[in-house]
Amino acid sequence: MKELSIYTLLFQNEGNYYLLNTETLVKAQISESLFQNLSNKDFSDINVDTLDILLKKHIIVEEKDKYNFFNKMEIETNTVNYDMSTITLYIMPTIGCNFCCPYCFEGPKPEKSMNSKTIDYIVHFLNNTSAKYLSLHWYGGEPLIRFDLMKQIYEKITHETSLKISNHNIITNGYLINDEVINFFKRTQMSNVQITLDGKKDIHDQKRFLKITREGTFDRLISNIKKLGDELPKCNINVRVNIDKQNYKDFVYIYHFVHKECDINNNITVYPAIIKAYDKSGKRIASNCFSHEELFSLYKYYEEKGCNVNFFPLPHKHTCSICNLCTFTIGPEGEYYKCPEDANDPKRIIGNINSESIVNQSLLMMYVNESSQFKRKKCKNCLCFPICFGGCGKEYLKDVYHNAKINYCHPLKNKKFLKQAFLEDIKNKNRKVKNNYIIDIC
Repeated sequence: MKELSIYTLLFQNEGNYYLLNTETLVKAQISESLFQNLSNKDFSDINVDTLDILLKKHIIVEEKDKYNFFNKMEIETNTVNYDMSTITLYIMPTIGCNFCCPYCFEGPKPEKSMNSKTIDYIVHFLNNTSAKYLSLHWYGGEPLIRFDLMKQIYEKITHETSLKISNHNIITNGYLINDEVINFFKRTQMSNVQITLDGKKDIHDQKRFLKITREGTFDRLISNIKKLGDELPKCNINVRVNIDKQNYKDFVYIYHFVHKECDINNNITVYPAIIKAYDKSGKRIASNCFSHEELFSLYKYYEEKGCNVNFFPLPHKHTCSICNLCTFTIGPEGEYYKCPEDANDPKRIIGNINSESIVNQSLLMMYVNESSQFKRKKCKNCLCFPICFGGCGKEYLKDVYHNAKINYCHPLKNKKFLKQAFLEDIKNKNRKVKNNYIIDIC
């Protein structure tokens, strides 16, 4: 027996009839008769060729296949989560930082750095895994404060383990990038560099300034982003712009300025990061943050200003560090966490690489088992699931266990916004949309 897929949305707008499938991202304007047939689940009157298209695009499915996509994604995700052939490490050579950003989620950061013994433990830790590949991420604090340690760790991993580095990334504030650092990035085939800006120069310099001199950092970062884009043409340079209600218009300026001045090799991505602020109890501080209900208008504003922000998303399949058995964030004393955002929080330490014992088994089990989107009934039956893939597992756990009242779902779960995003996306049928289909169905 055939039925409409749970990922198919039908709606009318200004006398026209539309169809959207979030699994295959098929978008179509359809006839009134087809709309009525689909709405009434009367598939017998649909001609054979059209019905074949609808089945191939998963707009209509057999009843027994209703959850095929969801179940397939659970298998694929669990395969990744329990894959022992690749280990992912976020290594923090130091938790010290040369910036003093008032909103930093890590809180006060003492000048604590790794010593040689801890580095040896990292090598020992890697050699005692069954992994063949290492996805290596530098994290902090500001990792480039201890560039010497970064080099030492990298050399030890490459010479004293048999693991192949399959992915090499760094999250840095970007201030300490120089020719020596860039040469290291080249030699080690750095694949991704993330640097954050907080708006135009005046706003940025109020938020991201040097700890000792209180000097602003905007000009130095722009110079370094340009140098990275120029000298590392095969590396993805991701410029994250933190957005709140104070600086949201600055994103337009930053987007165009960075692409014009720095993006010589078309390898720079500028994207908005919507700030979500919480107090110590885990409750959201919303006064200066955009709510879910406000995001569609925000992204539409950016698109109208010529910023390619892709509010209507591509298929979004992902797993998360907290439920991946072989992903760890390692602090400067060898303490490890499941999520990079847990760093520098003693209550979130899972264990230490110099010991086989786990000191916080309850947190580990909660992260690995209870954060899974595939255990949530509302995800299983959600039209938006292929778009968001369940969202952030940590936000889900905060909402469930800590009464944080976090809306961890994708904004497009609201059908009003989903319809508006759809209409914006198909306004010009000649517009190219990667992996999205705009098809003609009679």
